[in-house]
Amino acid sequence: MYRISKKERNLLYIAVIFVSLAIFSRAVLSPALGKSADLDRQIQLKKRMIENSLYLLNQKEDIQKESQKYTNYARQKFSEEEETASLLKEIEDIARKSQLQLTGLKPYSAERKDFYIEYRIEIETESDMNQLITFIHNLQNSESLLRVVKFHINPKVDKSDILRTDLTITKVLIP
Repeated sequence: MYRISKKERNLLYIAVIFVSLAIFSRAVLSPALGKSADLDRQIQLKKRMIENSLYLLNQKEDIQKESQKYTNYARQKFSEEEETASLLKEIEDIARKSQLQLTGLKPYSAERKDFYIEYRIEIETESDMNQLITFIHNLQNSESLLRVVKFHINPKVDKSDILRTDLTITKVLIP
């Protein structure tokens, strides 16, 4: 059997201590510090989210007042069929006021999106340019928040002031 000297024994203890510390560092300390850093990032993210939420809560009253102004324009008041009929009547009234001749109306079924319902109507018209511009202006400025999303203009016959126009009009309501 081999006897080790006191100096070798001390070196062996020191080596075992260093190896144990290295294993402890890799096996326990590094994962714990990594988890701690991850938790710190999550805490910072949650803090920012809470700050944003607090800001919105502080603005809640102002947001509700502003929202109330537009609720009457965008809130669905009737069934989908009644809303479509109302939209058709409103388009016909605006056309009449603009002295625009409607040659075709084609309503589509209401399309439910994320948090709103979109009503879409395709119309065909015959008019001169001034009547068409007046009609589109009146549509865009109506209280129902109507919007022209697509239009196509052609002359009725060559070298004529009368235009044949296809328009797609939408209205968005919150159920």
